[in-house]
Amino acid sequence: MDHVSRQPGPIQHVSDTALMVAACRALETARADGLVRDPFAERLAGPRGEAQRAALFAAAAGAPALMITEGLLMYLDGAAVEALAADAARHGIRRWLLDSSSLDIARMMGLDSRRSIENVRAPGHLQGEALLDAVRSNGWSQLCFRSYSHDAAEVAAERIAAMVRPYVEKRIPVPAAPLNDSSGVYLFGRE
Repeated sequence: MDHVSRQPGPIQHVSDTALMVAACRALETARADGLVRDPFAERLAGPRGEAQRAALFAAAAGAPALMITEGLLMYLDGAAVEALAADAARHGIRRWLLDSSSLDIARMMGLDSRRSIENVRAPGHLQGEALLDAVRSNGWSQLCFRSYSHDAAEVAAERIAAMVRPYVEKRIPVPAAPLNDSSGVYLFGRE
């Protein structure tokens, strides 16, 4: 049984979302500085995937829409972050939930001991305040902030205790959270 929709129109099956993603990959492949090189993406997306990709932001225009980019922005170059911020604003997205993580906090948590994060980031990537400034410069206002280093105890006490336990057991000083670190989850808005 063929579940892939062939004609442009609303999403009818989970396979339609794959076509939309393929259309996004095709756009990135077409960029001279694109991070993705997928010579088959445009063909896979076809007219249906391209129509869905084009309609994604248009569907949100005029309606209160939320964009979530958790775990994404830290890997993109600055121009891509700027373009995303401008495009979302232009198409009527009103709320944006994003995260910003500094390498200091990742290393404190033992998550980047081999520089794995740094190795896959795009040249010209933004981090910390520079990332947030790129968002703000496109008319987005910060509505709420939850700090990874300061607010996490309220929502993840058990997980934090498990992360600290090996240090305590080995009598190693527990790393201190970086002062004034901008790592955390942000809600931005536009009216």
